[in-house]
Amino acid sequence: MSNTPNKVLSQVNQNFSTAKAYQQAHDYAQALTYYQKALPQAQDASQKGQIEFDIALMTESSGNHVQAIPLLKAIAADTPYDPVLRAYAVQEIGTIYSTYTDRSAIAAETFTGDPYQSFLTNNDTALAYRKLYDYAVSMYPLGMSEVRIAQWYAGDLASTLQGATTTTQGKAYLATIQQSLLKANADSARMQKDAIEATDIPGILMREGLVYQILAHLDVASSQQADSVFKQALTYSVVTGTQTNFLQFYYARFLYEAYGPSRISDITQLLSVYSADKAASIHPAVPAIFLAARADNSFSSLRPGLVQLGTVDLSFKAYLIYLGWHDSDFLASTGK
Repeated sequence: MSNTPNKVLSQVNQNFSTAKAYQQAHDYAQALTYYQKALPQAQDASQKGQIEFDIALMTESSGNHVQAIPLLKAIAADTPYDPVLRAYAVQEIGTIYSTYTDRSAIAAETFTGDPYQSFLTNNDTALAYRKLYDYAVSMYPLGMSEVRIAQWYAGDLASTLQGATTTTQGKAYLATIQQSLLKANADSARMQKDAIEATDIPGILMREGLVYQILAHLDVASSQQADSVFKQALTYSVVTGTQTNFLQFYYARFLYEAYGPSRISDITQLLSVYSADKAASIHPAVPAIFLAARADNSFSSLRPGLVQLGTVDLSFKAYLIYLGWHDSDFLASTGK
């Protein structure tokens, strides 16, 4: 990992180094400009692919995330590029859907052209995105893609199969989940060697915790396993300096569902990261999606947890109201 394209480009391509500095300063428009200037100076396919990927990321981050999707598709389709990079391009297409609130437009742009249009059948968007992640891991078993595959199977086991873990299909689902989690952990070990990639590890662990949370509900895992993985995610987020995202919310939601008021001090501590005076340290996706969850059915799975935690933690409720929630949104959970 000593000579990754990122490291080589930072040494030999001044425009790339300038772009990276702007990116780290969150000036994504300027970063995009300098990545575009760096592209003609690429010395080989690995450098060209890396710069094109960064151009796609900056296109996304500067407010044009739907327009970034065809750029990512082009990278994924370029077979001379490194399979890890191509897998990251496909994975990022899925990440866009999870990050922004205009999901209809994102899905419409995603599931066009080959092979993407074949992923969407019977208007089942969740299944389509699982197939998207299947496509990513067919190139390289990236940790985030693997854990998202595991999350889909766990969710479908709980809903469609109604928790039938001892049936032939249920056993097959459990085997797939365990295989995907093993691959995710193996890739996390690889990612630890690269500072840029390592920032994704807390998110991988967070989703692994969500998988164990579902499995615990189905009595094929324990709440202690989920708790342990969420703790690892939290620890690693501090180590990597990862911007506050959904981890603390998901962990707090799990603690309340699994342990109730007995863990309220842990819950309030976790949720304390969400406040108006800490806005600069919170990933922009968090307030946008927390607000969208109030009324947008695309995020309805988040709504009960947000209401529940807002009811037991008044500071968190105040944050949601600051974002645009109303006092009346919390009355149903209290029986008023």
